[in-house]
Amino acid sequence: MGLGTSTNAPLPAVITNCNAYREGDKLLGMADLQMPDIEFMVSELTGAGITGAVEVPIEGHVNAMTAVVNFKVPTQQQFEMLQQLAQGITFRAALQQYDAGSGRPVQVPFSCLMRGVAKKAGLGTLKPGDQAGGSIDIAVSYMKVFVNQVEMCEIDPMNGVCRIMGTDYLAAVNAAI
Repeated sequence: MGLGTSTNAPLPAVITNCNAYREGDKLLGMADLQMPDIEFMVSELTGAGITGAVEVPIEGHVNAMTAVVNFKVPTQQQFEMLQQLAQGITFRAALQQYDAGSGRPVQVPFSCLMRGVAKKAGLGTLKPGDQAGGSIDIAVSYMKVFVNQVEMCEIDPMNGVCRIMGTDYLAAVNAAI
């Protein structure tokens, strides 16, 4: 292998750009998305022969997920998202990776599809010459993430789906019940 060349996979570098969509329509004035945390439910295991407590994740079960959509300034789309009904939100991004072998950037598609209902709105601060910084917290009931058009995860607690990297963590549970 020559000096400065590599056969390793491209290195993740930066989010080149992204767009947001609500029910298929592009959202304008969008600043960013704080994607939900995926936190598995746990049960505390204690008892005879255990010298303390151990948290045991409950396979395929997740705690409530919240996404935060941040706006630069108040927009009509922000208020449309406040309607108390489940809405589809999709974020698409180009993830720039660095190919050390060629020394060139590589753009990889990323998408996060969510369904949820607004549970909180921060309208931001009005100040001349500045951005308001408003946000909407979404109670996420469904989420599916793709990187380079490959499904990374699909989480749908209401329909018994928890698939991560192709493994269905609720298959055995759903078959048993």
